[in-house]
Amino acid sequence: MQFGVWECIQHWGRFRPNQVALQTLRRSLSYGALNSAVNRVSNTLRAARLPGPRIGVALRSRVDLIVGITAILREGKSVVLVNPGLDDAGLRQTLSDAEVAQILVDEANERVVDLAPAGRTTRVIRFPDAAASLDVGPGSTRKPDDEWGVLYSSGTTGTPKGIERDHNSMITELLGWCLELGLTRHTTFYVGRPVYYTGGLVLTLATQLACGGVWLNDYQDGNDPEEVWRDYQATLARGPISYAFFVPDQIRAFCRLAARASHPPLHAQIVLTMGAPITGEEKTAARQALASEIVESWGNSESLGTITDPEDLDVRPNSIGRPFLSDEMCVVGDDCQPVRAREIGRIAGGQEAGFFQYSGRPEATQKAKQENLIISEDFGYVDEAGYFFVRGRVQEAVLRDGTTVFIPELEGKLRAILGTSDCCACAVGDEAKPRLYCLTTSIGKLRSIDEAVRQVNQQVTQAEHLDAILVVPSIPKLPAGKIDRVRARDLLQERLTANGMV
Repeated sequence: MQFGVWECIQHWGRFRPNQVALQTLRRSLSYGALNSAVNRVSNTLRAARLPGPRIGVALRSRVDLIVGITAILREGKSVVLVNPGLDDAGLRQTLSDAEVAQILVDEANERVVDLAPAGRTTRVIRFPDAAASLDVGPGSTRKPDDEWGVLYSSGTTGTPKGIERDHNSMITELLGWCLELGLTRHTTFYVGRPVYYTGGLVLTLATQLACGGVWLNDYQDGNDPEEVWRDYQATLARGPISYAFFVPDQIRAFCRLAARASHPPLHAQIVLTMGAPITGEEKTAARQALASEIVESWGNSESLGTITDPEDLDVRPNSIGRPFLSDEMCVVGDDCQPVRAREIGRIAGGQEAGFFQYSGRPEATQKAKQENLIISEDFGYVDEAGYFFVRGRVQEAVLRDGTTVFIPELEGKLRAILGTSDCCACAVGDEAKPRLYCLTTSIGKLRSIDEAVRQVNQQVTQAEHLDAILVVPSIPKLPAGKIDRVRARDLLQERLTANGMV
């Protein structure tokens, strides 16, 4: 039996052609129109007689991106999701690691082609206009263990890694989302994140498997919470939304914007958040401010994942939830053996999840795949009931005064003390005795920087004491909306140097 993304769109395009599939505030595609658009692009790809197994895709429109991805799969090729928001160095690394020899682009992203590695020719396929031919033959069939595509990490601590996934792992994940969230043809899902990242992509495709409708609006600046908030509210004014997906930084900003509003905000039934840490207190505040149930999911592009149920917020507010349906997960020590309940270790899961390797990075693959496990980069623990808690990533764990400081936990405390939704903690200097600094856009109602430092250091542990707080206009962000820790560290060093603090 063939069952996948393009097969489902073809099926719903035939049997439920008038059902809304994808829409923005300015554009709407029914399943019939979506299937026709996929066929149009598929025909263009077929006419190009592309020899290689992979096709990169870099399209500005989120709707067109879903069309392009589906067409590539229809042609029996695997998808390489190219993030056009990366800088030139990041794009070069992406094209090199995944050995992209052919790429589907629109006019807005033609520059991507010029960044191909020296000595390698990258063939360009232009995204076709509506006048392109619709004549197309049957789609290709693929085996479960054939490559589905190359997804990319967000790159919060360095250059994004390409994660190679097979068809079985992708379809299993999509079905898991359908079952976990109860997605049906009556579901409407507002995806407030880019779909070239795993979270936005799998939620969109899972909703389409169930013949639901997805809102994929194209923002001028997806990292401007006020623009996204206005768009979200305008979308809700069009009709009810079952689910909305945002990263924690967006949710914190939305709570601030909702508090300023002159009337109660329109709201989705459930807001799903993932992609970065969020505290139980922040989730509770979001439930009240946004008038939506809050569900948190932890996961990575290597296909491990956890999810909470709405009622978990009252019982275990800081938990990232239970293992995702079909996932076998544990917490392991340095020997890759499971540790006891509440003991800190690395969150891990079975290799049957379907992550094959990192493109062009054998050493990173070897570190991630050990003892038939996929070892994540996150430290955490599991409680006696089997619910998981995350402390921070390997790169976000700082040894200070003999105590491990987890940067995301410290940032949660800083946001609460400073009364800000936007800050970043950085450790710099000698590894044996690192200094801790905080970049923030605001110190709230505190009267001075010195008072802010005193207030923080009175309320955090000795190991978490700050050396200084620096107020900046904005915290550097990635296209995914997460803190760009590499650029934040560079910004900190610039400010320290400018202030004569180094």
